[in-house]
Amino acid sequence: MIRILINLTVFLFVSVPVASAAITSKDHPKLKEMLQQHPAADIDKDGTLTFAEYRAFLKSQGPRKRADGGEAGPISTLLANGDLLITDFEENNYGRMRQWGWTIEGKSFERDFATATRIMKRRAATHSGRYLLSSYPETDATTGRVVSPIFEIEQKAIQFQLSGGQHPQRICVNLVVDGDVLRTITGRNRDSLETVAFDVSALKGRLARLEIIDAHTGIWGHINVDRMVQTDHATARRVVDKIPAHYGQVIGTVQTTDGRRRGALTINEGRLGIDKHPAEISTLLLVICENEIRRPPSQDALSHGALRLIDGEVWYGKVLSLEDGQITLQSSMFKSRKVPLKQIASIEFKPGKVSGGEPGTMYRDQGEPIPGRLVWIREKDVAIDCALGIVPIPRGSIQRLVLAAPRQQVDSSQDEVGLVDGSLLRGTLTAKDDRLVLEHSTLGTLSFEWSDIRHVRRSPNGVIWLDSLAGKILDRVGPILPPPPPSVVVSINPDHLRAIRMMPRTVTQYELPAGSAKRTLRAILAPVPGCRADINVRVKDGDRVLWERKISASSEPMEVAVDLQRATKFTIEVDYGDRLAFPCGVDWRDAHVLVR
Repeated sequence: MIRILINLTVFLFVSVPVASAAITSKDHPKLKEMLQQHPAADIDKDGTLTFAEYRAFLKSQGPRKRADGGEAGPISTLLANGDLLITDFEENNYGRMRQWGWTIEGKSFERDFATATRIMKRRAATHSGRYLLSSYPETDATTGRVVSPIFEIEQKAIQFQLSGGQHPQRICVNLVVDGDVLRTITGRNRDSLETVAFDVSALKGRLARLEIIDAHTGIWGHINVDRMVQTDHATARRVVDKIPAHYGQVIGTVQTTDGRRRGALTINEGRLGIDKHPAEISTLLLVICENEIRRPPSQDALSHGALRLIDGEVWYGKVLSLEDGQITLQSSMFKSRKVPLKQIASIEFKPGKVSGGEPGTMYRDQGEPIPGRLVWIREKDVAIDCALGIVPIPRGSIQRLVLAAPRQQVDSSQDEVGLVDGSLLRGTLTAKDDRLVLEHSTLGTLSFEWSDIRHVRRSPNGVIWLDSLAGKILDRVGPILPPPPPSVVVSINPDHLRAIRMMPRTVTQYELPAGSAKRTLRAILAPVPGCRADINVRVKDGDRVLWERKISASSEPMEVAVDLQRATKFTIEVDYGDRLAFPCGVDWRDAHVLVR
């Protein structure tokens, strides 16, 4: 009886497309089991339990109770068409769902269903019932997670409506069995809901949870879900029937001196692995982690401020205080640290709000900037000594405080590590046991798992990153005005970290250190986003053409390896193709010269 009551509920007032006479205990196992456990439910005593009798019996029993005495909620409610309703989000009350055993975490799910539905209604198009679940109350920047109570898998498929971002492991719905993710699915970077399903026919009888995750803060960082049912008659065109490969592991694109590979990243006894292919850290040039493993939002709660250092590093965390000329920063990645003011370029109280600024100036949400000298930092206010004397400013109104100008050039010989909280650190990177270890001049020895890291970039002996060289512009001619000079574009994507953007009618020369070793220029070459014209690209040693290619506006990114032989200077020429159209240009992604 207890097992039956766990799977049944009085939450039965749902619209169904099939008449209640469609199923009886003769053809549905749930009604058959109910009849066996509760013969009194057969009101007309004909030996058959109808759906109407089932509903009447449940109503007479009153709300069922959990083990702790609280009211249990609607998990696996039998519907008139034979499906089992897990949830349809029609309650419009997160508090009630929590009482029923659901877990709701993070700011993405703070709004009630009615508000989220109203915001998403036009974008999501048709949905079931009055409400849907959406993690887009106001912005893609919030994160959160919703987890169902445990339920028994009783039918062949779990079917629901889904839309939103296409970010595996970060924006997804998971089926979790015994702590393992056995099915997962994402949206398709659109908000129009589609019917999707998990094939769970091989998992019947197992206990499971459904997990709805929003752990992505960029574009398409939200998810929409509606009406989740178990069914023996799935109608979804998109069906997931396999255990996801690499779930729970970090997938990355790895560039070594031997080539480029994508796969699951591991560290074992100080040795790196990419899908079980070993790699020495001495050969490692670049790692870009595609997926940030989910964390409870509380672990990132401290990351709402930042210190930007003069040397270009960025440390995210909560700025606590100023004492004896040192700032105390509480970081979720490297705990509490003290940083001398002389090393800091700016203190960001609201990262990303403002860039640039004059040294010795406080910038606020409203009002003119205030020049002055920092006096104190407290929990509620920050004070500066300005023309009006020592003035305390409410902390919540401050965007940033600029102390000095950052250096234009950084030490490119150091290893660069970007963390998932946005921090950027430089030092000497090694691998030890099952972790990456960074020796940092100020922070000391830091160790990280792959799940802590967004990217790594190294400059080992024999490797020169093209963006670290000062390219000399030899020619820049446009049809009306000269094109912009080559620029470095920083954009952490699954396939590249930095790119040198070149527009047509430019000729740029690069000078390499003297030596007799052979040199090879390697990069991923791609047209700029939104490119509308073909481009001719050449790499030359003096007047001698070493490599040339016509890049069409629709070309896919291509791997390029140009044998520079023993040249100490080479030029890159970018020119128009057969016609003029704008925008137009190419990106040299993660371009570097390998010297051997």
